[in-house]
Amino acid sequence: MFKKSIFLCLLVMVLAGCSERTLHVLTVEFTSGAVVPNVKVELIDAKKEKVIATKISDDEGRVVFEGLKYNREYIVSNVSMEESVIVDSERFTYEKDMTYLLFETHFPNNLRGLAVPTLEQPEKMKSGEAVVALTSVLQYYGIDVTVTDVLGALPQQPFIDNVVGGNPNAALVGDVYSDESYVLAKPIAEAAVTLAKKHDVLLSVFDATGSTHSELLQIVKSGVPVIAWVTNDLADPQTTVWQLQGQVETFSIARNMESVVIIGHSRKQFHVISDETQKHYDEALFLERFTQLGAQAVVIRK
Repeated sequence: MFKKSIFLCLLVMVLAGCSERTLHVLTVEFTSGAVVPNVKVELIDAKKEKVIATKISDDEGRVVFEGLKYNREYIVSNVSMEESVIVDSERFTYEKDMTYLLFETHFPNNLRGLAVPTLEQPEKMKSGEAVVALTSVLQYYGIDVTVTDVLGALPQQPFIDNVVGGNPNAALVGDVYSDESYVLAKPIAEAAVTLAKKHDVLLSVFDATGSTHSELLQIVKSGVPVIAWVTNDLADPQTTVWQLQGQVETFSIARNMESVVIIGHSRKQFHVISDETQKHYDEALFLERFTQLGAQAVVIRK
């Protein structure tokens, strides 16, 4: 209903002042339908593969192109002003009765962030934030999954006497219904692939562990939700150690580790979903904690 209301309001705005051979392009975030201002949009002649005009959407998400030719094929494409890794485009044929084009983009509304759903952690689940984070992102892309579904897609290894356990790079270690369970990017990425295939949805899943600060910022600003590992409220890391099962090596990790979904970035702040709410974290401190925890990240896009 929200998306439909936005669309109707924009349509009324567009139709009040359209002239012949003029096309109003409305840039909206592809899931929520929220207006996205300040997006650079190109109009391209599809046959000649030539850029005709480049404009930036106004505060109402509108770009106006003039002088189009009837029955000619065009492409509208977003262009990141920060060399984004994500490009959205739409091909269309301009006809006489065509006055507007609704252009859905991955670019987020910087004031709202991406419309990733904020989910409540099940009452009995005391840890396992990464499970909830992945559930939120998959739902954002229209996949009907629950926290239970995501948990079932992850390999799990219990602790033995609280001193021996598995490797969080391979499985969820511990019990999400206890205070201590740990899982890192690789198993979460693999679970995302498994669930996308199960629901016959084509997603690109990327284990972005090891991303530099600039690479992470570039991905976030391109309008893709990122699951990242930091500490609770960006506190100093508190280390816990256990012996790896069947090995002589030990594994150390931040006891107060938390998985968040980054939904946007503006004014030197990361906008994230954390602990069932939206929070705004200082960019420098967030990146410091991100690096301290091994720069663990998962990127999922459609």
